[in-house]
Amino acid sequence: MKMWSLAFYDLPVGSKEQRRKHTRWRNNLLREGFHRMQFSVYGKHFQNAASSKACLRRLRQSLPSAGEVRFLTVTERQMEKMLVYQGQKQSDPELVPEQLLLL
Repeated sequence: MKMWSLAFYDLPVGSKEQRRKHTRWRNNLLREGFHRMQFSVYGKHFQNAASSKACLRRLRQSLPSAGEVRFLTVTERQMEKMLVYQGQKQSDPELVPEQLLLL
């Protein structure tokens, strides 16, 4: 079943070291293929639950020592039902990324 995994985080950024850890965490998300949906909210589309679980297992190993991180996994169909507003105007939720076919 195709699904989305969402990562929500709130990390301290008061000191230089905390900002460094925040940047390291965000870069880990980007390396895993997550994209920014909102400030401190990142999402990634997966083809199946097994690949989502494996990715989240890798990310758990790199969790920052302070702050809060939450993961939520929803089906593609649930994601399509998301209501998104930019100001007063409603817009469409994230599209499923196109898959590359290598021959």
